[in-house]
Amino acid sequence: MASPLLSRAKRFLLPWRVAAAIIALINLLSLYVIATHIEFNNAPELYFPADSPAVNLAKSLRKEFPEDETLVAVFGGNNLFTADFMARQNQVAQTMAKDPLVDRVFAVTTMDHITGTEDGFQVEPLIDPNKLGEMQPSEMRDRILNDRFAPGLLAAKDGSAIAVVVRPKRLTESRQRQELESALYQAIKNAGLQGQTIAVSGTVALDSAELRSMLVDTTALLPMVMGLGVVLMLWVVGRPAPVIIGTIAMSTVITFTVGLSVLMGKPYTLVSAMVPPLLSAYTTTALIHLYAALARARQAGLKRPRRVLRARDDVHVASLFNVLTTMAGISGLYFTSIPPIQNYAMIGAVGVAVIYVVVFHLVPPLLVQFDAGPWPTHRTVFSYTDKIAFAVSKFSMRYAGWVVTAMALVVALAIPLALRVQAESDLFKFFPESHPLTHSTEVTEDKLSGVIGLEVVFDGKKRDAFKDVDRLKALKDFQNWLDKLPGVDRTFSMMDLVEEMNRAFHDNEAQYRR
Repeated sequence: MASPLLSRAKRFLLPWRVAAAIIALINLLSLYVIATHIEFNNAPELYFPADSPAVNLAKSLRKEFPEDETLVAVFGGNNLFTADFMARQNQVAQTMAKDPLVDRVFAVTTMDHITGTEDGFQVEPLIDPNKLGEMQPSEMRDRILNDRFAPGLLAAKDGSAIAVVVRPKRLTESRQRQELESALYQAIKNAGLQGQTIAVSGTVALDSAELRSMLVDTTALLPMVMGLGVVLMLWVVGRPAPVIIGTIAMSTVITFTVGLSVLMGKPYTLVSAMVPPLLSAYTTTALIHLYAALARARQAGLKRPRRVLRARDDVHVASLFNVLTTMAGISGLYFTSIPPIQNYAMIGAVGVAVIYVVVFHLVPPLLVQFDAGPWPTHRTVFSYTDKIAFAVSKFSMRYAGWVVTAMALVVALAIPLALRVQAESDLFKFFPESHPLTHSTEVTEDKLSGVIGLEVVFDGKKRDAFKDVDRLKALKDFQNWLDKLPGVDRTFSMMDLVEEMNRAFHDNEAQYRR
């Protein structure tokens, strides 16, 4: 006659074929959804709520003004002001201008130059690509560096670098930015300027680098975390069957969670990429708890399926409490206003719940069916961890006052360090100093006027509000104030164009640049 414990527990144990079928179905369906519908996208737009003031303001601005994204290629060398180099960089500019993702390309051969004439002024190319053979290198250099706008924008002020700046159309996906960056590199290669390219930077390059980092981290970090989990299980269990079953459990949790996110139409972002390694590690932890209890049941001489049921019952309540508290903690992130973090909170909490279902309801039937061999009864890792845990518990109960005092001291010492934590939202800072993007950004900021702009927009109450001279002077005063700020390298405005036209009207005399 079966014992009451065994009879009661068997009612909650699935047949192993049913458990295996559920696991197979979860993996197959999830992998299909992932393979056919996953969208790798870390575009900046994804990190703002659709109805946020910043998004609404950006939408209204882009109806009147061009996009503020850029992709900058910087070239160096001793031949920058020769006809050969000018022709090659013009080839890059013309190639990029034909790309369907590009709105406009700025280069010294495409940039306008305002100059005076006998009866007014004219707008002509800064460097005419059709007349390169008519200009000496010194003439090109002087014309570029004496221009109102080119130095700091398309040329280093000391003449040590020349840039091509690509302004894209409205881009909504990281893949588009990666395609645009690849097109630029191909255009540079076709023009024979790879050896003179000293930097490729800008917000487009930033998003492209983030996408590559996300893909590399996912393909490298997730297998590494899962591999460490397998090694850990093999180390503490020492048997292949539980390790194989544990690996299947990790795969089931990860594929279901990612597949659910994809099925809900959520893009796979840098934040989403943190979920699979987290769930893999947490699944390993839950499995180790179950296997530790199973080892104790084996040492007690229990046979299948009683030892698996007893092991599950021993850790079930504590594990359920751990799952619920973890879900509550992760779910709290949903109340942030950043959509990718909200998605992280949602799928992370669901993933933790799936861990509980898989480890405590789908794994046990497989252990009953396939884990038939004897476990090692000599000194195992579990025996050492049990001794360590018992010793720590014994010490903390015997010297409770000292433990509390020591912990309070640690917290007190940590408070000054916690107050020194600095918030950082500059995405360029997320990459190490050795990263190519970091190097390119530093070169661009050193040679030109940086890669990040701040737009200040003034709105008139009526038509032609900014044709008033006094109002233009007030705006120019504001621009002059901006120029003096320590974080500002260069400013551009409509007033600069008005000043240049006024100068051109007066025989190019500098005193009329007002």
